[in-house]
Amino acid sequence: RVAGKYGSLIILLLAMVFLTWQTKGRFALPGNLVNVVEQGAILGVASFAMTMTLIGGGIDMSVAAVAGLCATVLAGLLKGGHPLYMDVLAAILVGAAFGLLNGYVITKVRVKPFVATLCTMFLATGFKKVYNGWQPIWITSPSLDYLARGRVLGVPVPVIALVVLTLILYLLADQSP
Repeated sequence: RVAGKYGSLIILLLAMVFLTWQTKGRFALPGNLVNVVEQGAILGVASFAMTMTLIGGGIDMSVAAVAGLCATVLAGLLKGGHPLYMDVLAAILVGAAFGLLNGYVITKVRVKPFVATLCTMFLATGFKKVYNGWQPIWITSPSLDYLARGRVLGVPVPVIALVVLTLILYLLADQSP
């Protein structure tokens, strides 16, 4: 029973002990632990869309491709000198449009979720390649730098975002039938 309830935590702790031992203690240095937590927070935030889909019994193959398209659109718009909030809103709307497309194709056209989202994965990847001309879009944005690397009372902003979104996800899942 303990392993079932705390199995993931036990495995995580064992992995941390092993990595600390293998790196002669360097893994457990505060700077490295902060880096691990920051990187994990970014991945955790990115995984929320898939988590909700899996909880609902579905699958979405397009999450990473749509996220990439949204990031590319955001970068392209930021180069245009628009206000950050408008660019972020536009990128979110692109992601929402793909979500609506997936939902429509799955529920109304009755295509299996795996096939539908695989198709939109390729569609999003194609749109991204056309939008950026097959070239990276280089940007500098103090606001995005702050979101990625900033601190609030010493706590990395991505970690704060992960905690806030985790609470929201928990409340949504807890209140859903």
